[in-house]
Parts: sequence; C-alpha cells; structure tokens
Amino acid sequence: MWRTLSFVKLPLSGSYGDGDMRRVVTAERIADLIGAIYDCALDPALWPTTIDAIRLELEFHNASLEVRALPSTEMTLNISVGIEAPWLDKVASYGPDIIALWGGLERIQHYPLYEPIVNSHVVDRATVVGNRYFVEWVTPQDITDAVAITLARDREMIGSFTMGRHAASGSIEEAEVSALRMIAPHFRRAISISKLLDLHTVKCATFAEMLDAFAAAVVFVDAGLKAVHANAAARRMLKDAALLSVHNGVLRFFDQEADSRLQAAVRLAARSEAEIGGRGIGVPARARNGDPAIVHLLPLANGATRAGLVPSAAAVLFITPSQHQRTAPIDALAALYDLTPAEARVLELVVEARPLIEIGKKLGVAPSTIKTHLQKLFVKTGCNRQADLVRLASSFLRPG
Repeated sequence: MWRTLSFVKLPLSGSYGDGDMRRVVTAERIADLIGAIYDCALDPALWPTTIDAIRLELEFHNASLEVRALPSTEMTLNISVGIEAPWLDKVASYGPDIIALWGGLERIQHYPLYEPIVNSHVVDRATVVGNRYFVEWVTPQDITDAVAITLARDREMIGSFTMGRHAASGSIEEAEVSALRMIAPHFRRAISISKLLDLHTVKCATFAEMLDAFAAAVVFVDAGLKAVHANAAARRMLKDAALLSVHNGVLRFFDQEADSRLQAAVRLAARSEAEIGGRGIGVPARARNGDPAIVHLLPLANGATRAGLVPSAAAVLFITPSQHQRTAPIDALAALYDLTPAEARVLELVVEARPLIEIGKKLGVAPSTIKTHLQKLFVKTGCNRQADLVRLASSFLRPG
C-alpha cells in the first residue's frame, strides 16, 4: 500500500511585490527546485517545504499538491501551503463548484498532462461570478487567478498541482508559466518513484539493504550507464538476460529503442537535472520474449539525500513488469517519442477510437489542428495510419 501523506501547514509567508517588478527565476533556481522535488521521492516528509519553496519563488498566494490512487480514490498525497486553517477547512465543501470554476469535468479531463493551465485563460470570468466557491472562498482572499497542472490521469492514479495568485502580485505571466512547464514532469517522476518505493523516508546507511526487499528491479548506474549497484530483483533480471544485461560493465536493454533513450536520459541526468524533463519517465522496454516493462529514471547527481545513496552513481533505474498496466501507457509513449502534451492527448484519444471531429471538439481546436498533430505523430512514431498508432499503443500492454 502506498502510504498516505497529509500535510496541512506552512502558513502564508513572504511578501508580494509589484507585478511589473517581479524577480526573474534563474535557471540555477529552477534546478534547485527540481532537485528538491527529486529528494521528495526518497523522503516524502520534504514535500511541504518543497511546495512552499516553489510557491514563494513564483510569488503565489497558496499551493496544493493532490494525488489519489485508483480505483480506490484514496488520497495518497494531500499537501497544502499558504492557506490559513479557517479557509482550508472550508475547501472540501466546494467540490462541484471548484470543478465548475475550471470549466467542468469534461473539459478538465482533456487538459494536457504537465501543461500549466491558467484559469483566466480558459474560463471567462463573466461565467463564474455566481460560482459559490468563487464568491465565498476566492474573492474574499483577494485571489485573482490560479494555475493548475494535471500530473497524472490514468487507471492507477490522478494528480494535480494548483497555485492561486494574490491581487498584490499582479497577473500570471509567461515567465511563471514557463517555469512551471519545466518543473511539472519532475513532479510526476518523483511521485511515481515514491509510489514504487512505498517509503516514509530513506536513510543512506540502510538504503542498500532495503533495496533487496523491493519487488521492483533497481539498478544504480554512472553517467556511462555502467552498473554500480543492483538489488536482488535486478540481479535475477540480469541473470535471465531477457530484458537487460551487462556488457563490459555497461547496462544494456534488449529493446534497442529503450536502450538508446535511457542512455541519453542518463547522460542528460548526470549533466543537468533541469533539462531532463519528461525523458526517463515510464519508458517502455520489451524483453526478448516480448514481455513489456516500464522503466523510471531518478537522477542522483545533486541533492544531499540522493547523492549520498551510492556516491559513484549518476542515476537509478526502477524497472517493473507492466502486466498491471490496464490502459495504453500514453505517458511512456510520450517520453519515448518526445511527444508534446498536445500530441500525447491526441494520441490518447486516437487510441480510444475517437473520430477526429470529436477529438477537435473535446480539445477545443479546429479539425485542421488535429490533423497537424496527427501528421507529427506519424513522423515521430514511424506510423502511417491511425490504426498503426492504436497497434503501437496496444503492443505495450499484456493480455489480462
């Protein structure tokens, strides 16, 4: 069971500046925030401090990270910062109103993964002035806008990250959206790995021993993909040599496409965590017998917690069979073929056998735009028809 973490603390702190005088978020600071997110994968108690650091850096009033496991809908992460207790206590009573404020459930379900959605950009304020949540909760706190990011939306979990902007901080600008766009994929990586590990915290002195108890295969590698340490499950996998093996000390995957992608991701992780983006998140890899697996990569070069686990390692790979994958792994395919959020969403709907006209309506774009995305999908995946895209997605699933 993935343990539930619920933190409701860290009240609003810091000060607001003139929106026109807002400080620039440097690449170095973005890298620090991403590193903090990855530390949360190994020490979930760090989530509140990390979320608050992001909120303050981008000058938002509040921030919330929520993840629910499916199909149980159990809240596995529920972290809110910058919201005083009286206001926080009221949030749960506004569920339907909050959904309506973001355009309704149907529209929310079609927002692209990892893409920051600014509320004022997608919902006309004139249509929400009678919304109970807007009138009773948002307006009294002088919150003038919000940004939300869908981090996960599949059969296993749903997750989102939301931040509200105070009137004193001005409008939400492209600078903040760009920063969040860089940060978003790293949330998903940290959450996915935390789920696999099922830990409250990691102690460096005992982590190697703890690894052998994990069902997932775990392999630490250096920047050249040389295997530095492997747990018991990984050693069994290496002995079988159907999915991965070691040649001259270097870890190699039987699936050449996955091998190439993971080599590139590890090299990038060793050089710059901030630039890795969605690479290495849920990479699909086939074994020699055709069985599929999913690989998650966690960078280790930076951060006191991670760098101390296996000092010579640049990254750690978590490898799990995908027999529990009940839907086409769109996230994995997006990472494998470098799909944009819009292209991934189109692929997801194509796999569901939706007509192009219906896809256009759901995404709120013209059919010509959908056709453009489709052509780019064909080029990136090497497919020629929509049926080929469906087969490609289906090929990563195991029966039953």
